[in-house]
Amino acid sequence: MATDQNSKHDLLLKICNIVMTSSGRQSITKLEEFNNISKNQLMGSEIKGKIDKLSNQINELFPMSIEKYRDSKTSKIYIVSILRSMCKEVGYNLKQKRFVTVNSIHNDQKRGSKQTKTKEFDECIYYIKRCK
Repeated sequence: MATDQNSKHDLLLKICNIVMTSSGRQSITKLEEFNNISKNQLMGSEIKGKIDKLSNQINELFPMSIEKYRDSKTSKIYIVSILRSMCKEVGYNLKQKRFVTVNSIHNDQKRGSKQTKTKEFDECIYYIKRCK
């Protein structure tokens, strides 16, 4: 059981390193070092191709993780769902931080002249943290 958990951890680290090196960053030795990864970096076709080559290993250690999300029409970037699922199984969380830009502030006549803000999500940054 422990070796299975170690194998899962090692495969997840390997996938995280694929993302890191494909993004022009250095390889990591700890999952917690996976940080400041943008949504665009995760969407790269190079990353998708390399992860597809590991699909047999992923399916062996994390059953159903790729099939569950690859063909999902609701998930535009299935890699996030796969990473999130894999992280949970080894005691980590894939977190995200969203950066918001306020486009405009205007008075809302219908709400008694209260100011309302129009928000837009500019970027989403992903990182991994150990579960508590």
